[in-house]
Order: sequence, then C-alpha cells, then structure tokens
Amino acid sequence: ASPATDATATPAPNDATTTPPAGTSATVSTESAKPWTWAIGKVLLTDGNVQAIGGDGPLDVGVAADAAPVTSSPKKPMAVHLTLTPSSGGTVDVAGALTPAPVAFDGTLKIAELKLPPLTQPVASAQTRLLKNGVANLDLSIAAGATPKAPPDGVQVSGTIALSDFDVTGDDPATFAMRWQQLAVAMTAVTAPGVLAPGGAGAGAPFDVAFSTITFTRPDLTITRSADGIVLPAALGGTSPATGPTAKSGPGPAPTPAAVPAAGAPPPPAREVRVHTDRVTIEKMRVATTDTAVKPFYRSTLDPIDLSASDVTWPGPAAKDVKLVAKSGEGATLTVTGNVAALKTRIVAKLAGLPLAPFNPYAVSSGYGIGGGTATLDSTITIDNGAYDTKSRLVLNKLDVQNGEGGALFMSQFGMPLELALSLLTDLQGNIVIDLPITGDAKGMKTGLGTLIGNALARAILNAVTSPLKLIGAVARIGDKPASLAPQPLVFLAGRAELAAGEEPKLAPLASLLAQAPGLRLHLRGEAGDTDRRWLREQALRAKLEQESGVFGRVRHVAERGPRKAALT
Repeated sequence: ASPATDATATPAPNDATTTPPAGTSATVSTESAKPWTWAIGKVLLTDGNVQAIGGDGPLDVGVAADAAPVTSSPKKPMAVHLTLTPSSGGTVDVAGALTPAPVAFDGTLKIAELKLPPLTQPVASAQTRLLKNGVANLDLSIAAGATPKAPPDGVQVSGTIALSDFDVTGDDPATFAMRWQQLAVAMTAVTAPGVLAPGGAGAGAPFDVAFSTITFTRPDLTITRSADGIVLPAALGGTSPATGPTAKSGPGPAPTPAAVPAAGAPPPPAREVRVHTDRVTIEKMRVATTDTAVKPFYRSTLDPIDLSASDVTWPGPAAKDVKLVAKSGEGATLTVTGNVAALKTRIVAKLAGLPLAPFNPYAVSSGYGIGGGTATLDSTITIDNGAYDTKSRLVLNKLDVQNGEGGALFMSQFGMPLELALSLLTDLQGNIVIDLPITGDAKGMKTGLGTLIGNALARAILNAVTSPLKLIGAVARIGDKPASLAPQPLVFLAGRAELAAGEEPKLAPLASLLAQAPGLRLHLRGEAGDTDRRWLREQALRAKLEQESGVFGRVRHVAERGPRKAALT
C-alpha cells in the first residue's frame, strides 16, 4: 500500500521511529516514504473439497494446493502446486513457477487415469450423455507469457496425450457408435504466439503444431445410412431412422438472437495453423456400415484397416510413404501406396477379390441383378499442378448378371442383348476387362464418373464386337452401336454336309471368336433351297431304283441305246 500525500505517518517496517511531543503532529514527505511490502513463506491448503451440483448429479473434487513464497511483489515468481482428485477417480496435477505480472508460467500439467464421463455430470446435456466411457492421461510441459521458453505473448506446450477406452454411442449402438482403444499423441511443440497479447494485438501470428507421433489403436466406427442420409443421434442433430423428426407439442422458446458485431468493427483475422507430424499410424481400425436406403439392406464390415504415413504436413496436404491396407469381411483387400505433395502426387491403389453379389441391392434399382462374381481394380492416380490423371483397369471375374427390366435399356444403348455383350467381353479365364481413364482439374472431372464407366463399357463392347466378329463379317456399325450381329452364311454342297469350295476360310475367324469368348453361345441353323431339295429327291429315287433288282443296271446303259442320257449316275 502507498500512503497518501501528507497523511499521518505509518512507519514502514525497519524504519526508526520518533515520538513527537504531545499535542503536535508529524508529517512525512512522500519523497522519503517507502511502500508497504509483505511476504508469506508458504500458503498450504489440504483436505479441501469442492462439490459441483447440477445436471445429472453432483461431483466431489478433492483439492490440495500450496504456493511459496507469496509476496507483495508481482514480479517475484512463486512455486505453485495444485492437485485435484475427483471422487470418480484419477488426478489432475499442476506444478510450476508462476509470476503474477507480467503473467508468466513455466511448469507441467499431469493427468493420470482421469475418467471423463463423471466429470460431465454437473453440466450434463444431450451431447455429453453420448460419452459412455473414456480415460485421459496427460504429461505436458507448459510455458506461457513472459517466460523465455514461450513465444512472445504466447503459449508453448509439449508432451504426451493419451485417451483410452473411448466410447461415444447413441441410444442404439448398432446404428451409431464411435469407439477406440487408444489415441496416443506425442507433441514436440505446439506454439501459439500472441494469444495472451492485450487487445488481440497478436491475433495474426500463425499457430505451429509439431507432433512426433500420432497413433490410433483399434478405432471402431459404426455408420448407418437411411433414405434421409447418415443416421446420427438426436443430440448431434440427427433423427431416428424409424420415427424421423419428432413433432413439437407446442411452441418452443424463442431462439436467442445471434450477437451482432459492432458496426464497422472488422472481423479478427483468421490464424494460419501449420501442422507437421513425423509419423501417423492407425492400427486395426474397424468400420461397420449399414445402408437401409436399399432393399434388402446392405451391410459391410472393413476389418482391419491399417494406415501409416510419414512427414505429414498441413496445409498442403503432403505425406510420404503412405500405405493403407483394408480388408473386408467378404475377403476383399484394398491396398493404397504412394506419396502426396502439393505440386505432384502419385497414388497406386489395388483392390482384389471384391465379391459383387452383396451389391445386388444397388443393382436391383437399375433393373438388373448380380448373382455372383468378383472385382479387381488397379488404379494409378497422378496429380500434377492441380490437374489429375487416373488410369484404372477394372477386371470382373465370372460376372453373373441377371437380366431384368434394364434389358430393354441396355439393348437401346448398346444395340445388343446384355447376355451377348457379356459373352463377347468374357475371355478364356472368365474375365471382363474395362479400362477407365479419368482426367480433370481443380474444377472437377472432364466427364462424370457414370458417363465414363458407360463410355468405357461401350468401347469395350465395340472392341469385342468389331475385332473377332468383324473378321467373320458379322458386324455392321451405325454410329456407336453395332447394327447387325449375323455372321456370313456358310455355303454347303447341295443337299450335303460338305462345305462348298472356298468356304473353309470362313471357319478360322469363327473358331478364333469362340476361343476368345468362351461364354459366347453359337446357334447354327440350316436352310434348304430348291437345289438341295432336287438333289435329295434324286438321291431318294436312286436309292429306290437300287432296291429293285436289275433296274439300276439297265438304267445305267440307257445312254448306249440313244441320244437320251440317264439322269441318274
């Protein structure tokens, strides 16, 4: 405390005092007065308890604290130590050197086995009730304010964060759930300059976040899609897939009007956040999806999903040595490898052994049915200066498509029945190979994906048709569709099962066609003409005459007795 000017003197500690004569008063000049100072060696709090009341129930927290020394000098640092012990288990421990002015802190924050759901009880809401389980462990070093370890008017944090046994679920865990076994983060440094500057003076400084490792162990995600979109708990703005939005019984409270910014006040500048991680790992992830928007429902499970990447940077994005391996419950495997960079990215994706029958609910809506088969996809994706080029090869093995209402549409689009097209496309190994080149830029694909697949299928069909079938003269093209698929007729000797002269060369391309498309069925239909009928009648007459004794021999010599020659030889 500073004494007022010309006030009655109250001597400062350690000052010599003189008692003035009776009836007189003494004044002290402000120039010679010293401010009051005080010091407490140690302040100690033990066995404290704080009870938070409200929400779904109370929460008791034990409190222990000490600070030393505590003095009247705001610039003198003190050692502080605070320990919080919730009744639900776990501890929160803060320790370090604290300077009141200018504010500075250099210390640690340690949290051990802290159970998260009970902490939300006094402030429970529909959102907090989704948290069913979770345990936190932190070991952080914190430097803030006017300490040499902190950035100017800012904060720097380093250390480790671990969240384990995390469980967020709705009323029906089979519809929506997000869980994981362990999320472990090792922070090299999180630097936020200017956040403590008065009046937001440092609002434009960027945040730098550097992680050594981020490891996600056994995350588990359950997702359901309905006709209205992804099904979320009502607390997250979703609606029940069965009941939909609930009707309100009456008018609710008027919404709180949004705060209106002061006229002419510019919005605070957005801070740039720069993130770099040495290593990111996701281990044994599981994703279960259900789609109730199709009939019958589609269900799929990917388990496990493993992802690793190094030198991950944002903005960019950029990453090196990216590797993703995902396996489905039906036996398919997806492998993605490559490098991601701001200027040039190259990713190689391979999908093997994907069963197609489970996707039948989606095919039914298009007028077809999928009875079986597997898919394999090899794709190379290159992104260079904002433009991307994708080369993909799709192989369908032993595809079983059941023709339905879409048969007429297919016929109108491709000019042939679906069964014939599949037969032409299928090779000796039972494979249908379709190439899918896709190009685009920042504005999007040059052509829609559905159109690309349709065009690729059309090209594949035309290639299959116009290569082997064209060799046998079976195809005439009008525009982009084959106009006819009838092979040239094979000419036989009249009435006989023997090819006429010059017809044998037509068999070679036909044999080649059947070899290339083993699924193709060839129907042979014979036609008889007048020459065939005459030859057959002659042969029947000859056989009849041979059965009559001697007749045939005499007929043979008819020519010897006159100019008329025998018709039969």
